[in-house]
Amino acid sequence: MLPEVAYLANKVKRQFANVALSHNLPLWQNQGMESFNQIKALRRAKGLTIEDLSDRTGLSVSYLSRLENFRRRLNTGAMEKISAALGVPVTELLAEKPAGDRGAEIANWPAVIANAPDEAKQLWSDIKNLKREVSELAAEVRTTYVPLISWVAAGQFSDAATVEQIETAKRIAVDGLGPGDWIALEVLGESMNRVSPDGSIIIVNRADRDLVNKGLYVIATDIGEATYKQYLANPDRFAPMSSVSGFQELPADEFMRVIGRVRKSIVDL
Repeated sequence: MLPEVAYLANKVKRQFANVALSHNLPLWQNQGMESFNQIKALRRAKGLTIEDLSDRTGLSVSYLSRLENFRRRLNTGAMEKISAALGVPVTELLAEKPAGDRGAEIANWPAVIANAPDEAKQLWSDIKNLKREVSELAAEVRTTYVPLISWVAAGQFSDAATVEQIETAKRIAVDGLGPGDWIALEVLGESMNRVSPDGSIIIVNRADRDLVNKGLYVIATDIGEATYKQYLANPDRFAPMSSVSGFQELPADEFMRVIGRVRKSIVDL
């Protein structure tokens, strides 16, 4: 979705440039026409030729040239190959880059647009909306590197060497998390296998500890033993979500501490 919206934003910007030029608007080159496709700029910043990038990605020189000059849509597969070759996050390829100091010009834009033809006004409005959509989508797919610090029992409480080994932990890349205090834990056991099978990885936000009915949580006792369950209200309790019988609900009481809310379950890394 993000590459498609960025491509559309570039297309509308080119339409606006043509309209602005035909009506002699004074800011058609500098009013925000920077592309959301930054491949050429990033490639040059790395000191690479387009042939170098072709060798690294396996994409043809002609295809890369069309991408860099906005004659081809940047699809997800190409975006991932190019970002890996350039050593940048995929969202960096679609970041809009300002072109120098344009403070005086920016201050004058509203007056220029107010006096522009209706076609230019509409295109300018479309550009602003698309820029907003690109920013929102980029935030959704931003990669967070989450420390995989331990395991947690999806059953009764277990001593899971839990939550303190952040600095030396292996980190896994997870998209779309947003702000939070994120940790990853491996699930052992079958009591939550309807959502997180044995061996899966759960992504836990330690900044989100407020109990919400039917939310999934990692909880611990006052001596540090941890487990993973669904919270259910009225009466307050932590329940399994399992296809296997025999697992018991746990009453929510003052001796339990919420580690954080589970927001993702990854079955296969």
